[in-house]
Amino acid sequence: MQLLILAAGMGRRLDPLTSTTPKCLVEVNGQPIILNALDQFSRYGLQRIVIVIGHLGDRVRDALGSHHGEIPIHYVENPVYEDTNNIYSLWLAREYCDRDTVLMEADVLFQPELAEQLCATMPGNIALVDDFKPHMDGTVVEVNERMEICNIIPGALQTEEFDYKGKYKTVNIYSFQADFLQHSFLPALHDYMQRHGKDKYYELVISALISSGNTQIRALRVAGSKWIEIDDFVDLERARIMFSTPHQIYRQVEGLYGGFWRYDFSDYSYLYNLYFPPAAMLSELRRNMRQVLCNYPSGLREILAYLQNWVGVEADKLAIGNGASEIIAAIKRTVLKRMTVAVPTFNEYYDGLPDHKINFYHSEPNDFAIDLVAFAESVEKSGSNVAV
Repeated sequence: MQLLILAAGMGRRLDPLTSTTPKCLVEVNGQPIILNALDQFSRYGLQRIVIVIGHLGDRVRDALGSHHGEIPIHYVENPVYEDTNNIYSLWLAREYCDRDTVLMEADVLFQPELAEQLCATMPGNIALVDDFKPHMDGTVVEVNERMEICNIIPGALQTEEFDYKGKYKTVNIYSFQADFLQHSFLPALHDYMQRHGKDKYYELVISALISSGNTQIRALRVAGSKWIEIDDFVDLERARIMFSTPHQIYRQVEGLYGGFWRYDFSDYSYLYNLYFPPAAMLSELRRNMRQVLCNYPSGLREILAYLQNWVGVEADKLAIGNGASEIIAAIKRTVLKRMTVAVPTFNEYYDGLPDHKINFYHSEPNDFAIDLVAFAESVEKSGSNVAV
């Protein structure tokens, strides 16, 4: 068995980082991405490692050397990496495809359990897949009841009406048997390049083979194992958080101020309305998403007219802002003389105010209930013109 890693790409979406560092050597929490793959798969009897290099290839050679432990590393150079894609990088490594192979992209970071799961299932023609999640993009697959891939859908074919229900995201790690590589995949790869060029993805060849009915590739779910394909700086930040200790995760997410749904933990620090948005509103947004995104938005006067109808308050007494924090800041700058605020509450209400402008009303310690009569008396007694 061997590990074949495609690492020729320029990683343009990580520029300027990748202008001096090959993408596969970009570090996540102190370790190069590619080194994680070498460490994980080298535990399972690799006979050799083959790496296709291109952009800053000499730096990859210098960093990894000729062996990983006792396992020899062979390098294949793609001299036209700027104008080709992974289909050509794989073709250049064809002379090494004489044995069962784990094929992967060099920008995939993953937990040890993922390599263990794949190697325990080999030999076979296998694609690692995961349940599709909202933050994912790229190629997805459909499977039949035997978990055999029956359709591969590249990102470019996922239109606005595309239904992701029941689809799986490819992890970009595959296992292929030597016979399949030599007698099916590589001939089809060559034929595809002859007709469509060298700047395509090898997944398109796999898709064509599956569609022909002569190839069976099984999907192996990695649900529960963490992995990420690092294409840009957002992915890089996510990877640093995903593969940290709980304490490190806490320190890193403190500065994010939202977007926590993209990470594998629950957020109890921000206020949420669990009843919003209602199903009817989501349905309306789905129906009108193209119009909302593609057209210039309504003006303030029209929006205020709609809001007036909804809340029953005259338009000239309404203000619209980009979230509560913006409106709170505007109130503090303009109309506020003194504020009575029931605590505990959102600290944006009183942050930055001097003590003489704040009157705290403390709610009941057991259930945080507010006695409205007592609260009103506190407002009046303090001379507050704003109450929260």
